[in-house]
Amino acid sequence: RCCRNICFLFAGEIPEWLSGKLFRLGPGKWELGGGFCLRHWFDGAAILSAFEIHKGKVRYSSRYLQSEAYKKMSSVSRPVVTEFGTKCYPDPCKNIFSRFFAALVPSDLTDNNLCNVYSLGDELFCTSETCFMWKVDQDSLEAVQRYDVNKLVSVNLASAHPVTQEDGTSYNLGASFVSGLKYHIIKIPPPGKGCSGLKRASVAYHIPSSWKTTFSYYHSFGMTRNYVVFVEQPLLVNAMRLIGSRIKGYSFKDCFDWAPKEKTKFVVLDRSSGAVLKTRFITDPLFFFHVVNTYEDDGHIVFDMIAYEDATILDRYYLDKLKNSGSEDFDPDCQGHFRRFAIPVSKVLSL
Repeated sequence: RCCRNICFLFAGEIPEWLSGKLFRLGPGKWELGGGFCLRHWFDGAAILSAFEIHKGKVRYSSRYLQSEAYKKMSSVSRPVVTEFGTKCYPDPCKNIFSRFFAALVPSDLTDNNLCNVYSLGDELFCTSETCFMWKVDQDSLEAVQRYDVNKLVSVNLASAHPVTQEDGTSYNLGASFVSGLKYHIIKIPPPGKGCSGLKRASVAYHIPSSWKTTFSYYHSFGMTRNYVVFVEQPLLVNAMRLIGSRIKGYSFKDCFDWAPKEKTKFVVLDRSSGAVLKTRFITDPLFFFHVVNTYEDDGHIVFDMIAYEDATILDRYYLDKLKNSGSEDFDPDCQGHFRRFAIPVSKVLSL
């Protein structure tokens, strides 16, 4: 349920000097009407929350992100674009020819951006793992403008977690699968006067995929002053399956394959030259969503993450299993653990 300027009651006191607004984003609605329920936690309609802290008080507001996917699923009680764990359904508002054409569009993924909310300069954006980003008004929480990264820099998918440098320049990780399997580092300059930084975005670096028909799933990446660190984990996205997802009735997750015989590869890119280091740093198979920190220390890149033994955590978040929380279908011990990797780049460069 959405609300506006609700005053929180809480125990204790908030320091007078603490003032500002905290934004949070996540899924908030799975039941669409007519008895239809979305299948996965990551399919829920995105809801944006704001906590405004001022003079020892906290006011809370929330609003569903008025994305095209949300508006359509609310009107027809079905998702009509591919969601993370729920396949898309035919749009009853389109004729048979329009439906056929839509089935051939590989970039027809959701703009229900529920993963992350972050700032680019003084602009606030909601994002997920597709090519769409929504700019939102920081006061009303209304969706203001949708950006398609594919049209800006020809990247089909983009990470939910960009990295912002000291000068305000942001970098993000993307992938292209229509014109060849490659990863890309996208450079987004700070907003100029009357001009969004997104409209001046460009591809700064390229990283080839280790596979010909698949690419590694990613949710975040690492960057230091001198290096980009991308982790090719063995959760692989089948590009052809993704392109045909609408025709075949696949969800985004249906396009994943866990490859336990593959190693996890740390791909290091030198930012000054744009070249990927020829040495591959490998470890045992693991799965991760989030990078905790990346920095340089004594000739090493220190790379921290929250890692899982494998990708079964994604299966744990189907709603039928969440509803059985506490039973054998949901393992409360299936938790991520902090992992630190020290990558000896100075030794490699001295060879």
